[in-house]
Amino acid sequence: MEPRSIIDAEFEQQVLNAEELVIVNFWASWSRPSRVVFPILEVISDRYNGELTIVMLNVDKNKQLVKEFVIERIPTLLFFAGGKVVDKAEGISSVKYLEAQIQRLLPVLV
Repeated sequence: MEPRSIIDAEFEQQVLNAEELVIVNFWASWSRPSRVVFPILEVISDRYNGELTIVMLNVDKNKQLVKEFVIERIPTLLFFAGGKVVDKAEGISSVKYLEAQIQRLLPVLV
């Protein structure tokens, strides 16, 4: 299952009101590291389908949320549970790295 893009108007419903763990990928089309993260997120989305949701948020089109969550580097992943940020990752380099972070968070949320 491929992560889907959202806009700031959908943020509350898709992220803050979600019951499961939500990973928000703050990315930009001009960012090479952002493009490197896409296949990693696709693998994670397939592996954890039903356990978590991954959404993509373009920093150039959603400046208010970038400011609100103080996103200084891209890509940045914010992990949300219960409407709050519970973890953050910048510069994801592998499926293994991201999976370790998810494995730490999922048992706490169940």
